[in-house]
Amino acid sequence: MKSIYHFITTSCIIALVCTESIVHAQSNLSIAKGYLQSNLKTYNLSENDIANWIVTDNYVSKHNGLNHIYLQQTYNGIPVENAIININVSNNRKVVSSNSRFITNINDKARGTQRISSLMAVNNALSELQIEKPAGIQMLENRNDARKYSKFQKFDDIDSDITSQLTYIQETTGVVSLVWETEVHTIEPKFNAWKVYVDASSGEILKKINMVLECRFETPDDDCHYDTKTGEHAHHSAPITSDHSFAGDTYLVFDSPVESPNHGGRTIVMDPADPIASPYGWHDTDGIAGAEYTITRGNNVW
Repeated sequence: MKSIYHFITTSCIIALVCTESIVHAQSNLSIAKGYLQSNLKTYNLSENDIANWIVTDNYVSKHNGLNHIYLQQTYNGIPVENAIININVSNNRKVVSSNSRFITNINDKARGTQRISSLMAVNNALSELQIEKPAGIQMLENRNDARKYSKFQKFDDIDSDITSQLTYIQETTGVVSLVWETEVHTIEPKFNAWKVYVDASSGEILKKINMVLECRFETPDDDCHYDTKTGEHAHHSAPITSDHSFAGDTYLVFDSPVESPNHGGRTIVMDPADPIASPYGWHDTDGIAGAEYTITRGNNVW
């Protein structure tokens, strides 16, 4: 009897906690919606720009209790790629920060109607990637929704089933074009994960992005850069100096705020050690003049 009572009590507690979490999330979503509505001028948006957004993520950070809500812009029921608004709500129901990448005046910028099928888009994408197509590609799934998501049977050196769905993308000219976003993952001659954007009206390839980035750093001068907007990837050697015999506290690095080799090149930084945290620098362990190591093994580092 006690076991049954304990089970019922525990179940009720879990149900109450889950219900409270759902209500909390819904309440904060209403707050985010109201905040967006009242800050249209701040982001230079119109009522049409924020019509029919969809929630792409909604979660709470454990360390600070912030509820992070992500809304994606849509047009004609179709998502606009990278058009995201992030609104952060505190546990006392106040918006503490937000950031918008919604496209302003989207009605004036959107172009294109669907004139080609998803199968034609897949064929065009495979031709662009120079992948030999079989006589007939088998369609596995074809949804009758706004995005018209389609899935096609993988073949030969294709790693997984090919997918294609309607999406809007903003081109460098500012025009927002309707495209078939087509994903093709290959395993030979090497693994690649391609996103090919095929104009839904003309069948033209507007851009392609390889989601697999490969770069080798064989010499100190090697530099690698990937443009996340255009998908262009450049690798080259660009010597910063002809003399790499730097002083002990001089480093050739991707310095802040450069996040990674994708975001910029390397620069020379001198004496970066904090004088309080690392009073003897990054190479000294005994406090006596002269470094014990030439790697970053020293006071407060290793």
